[in-house]
Amino acid sequence: MYRAFHEHGHQTKGWPDRSAENKGASGLGVFLANPIPTEEWSYWIEDRLAGVGYVDVLDEGLSAIYFFHDPRDSRRSLGTLNILHLIEAARHRGLPHVYLGYYVDGCRSLEYKARFKPNEVFTGTTWKALDDRFA
Repeated sequence: MYRAFHEHGHQTKGWPDRSAENKGASGLGVFLANPIPTEEWSYWIEDRLAGVGYVDVLDEGLSAIYFFHDPRDSRRSLGTLNILHLIEAARHRGLPHVYLGYYVDGCRSLEYKARFKPNEVFTGTTWKALDDRFA
């Protein structure tokens, strides 16, 4: 699914072609090999795996470090569903923050993150409201 997700991104969003890199192991171990506790969240449609998310569990919140899905389910907005589950899980665990990872202005693959409010971006020295990032 990981390789299919990246191939789909290459074909539909202009992502770099990484097919040569993805011929062997998927490289997903990089998400689990870190000193921070990481959870793997899976999303199923009936008995079929539809998406996988990796979430770092921090003292102050949950951090969405990576998410991919079956390209056949692109129209289901599974990335958005993952974020909604992150928000609910943080609330349930009593954690005040959810970190959605990198936001790149103008990047079609990441722009959905701006729809979640309130939100902030780190400018390199301070956190600012996303809408005020260029002020």
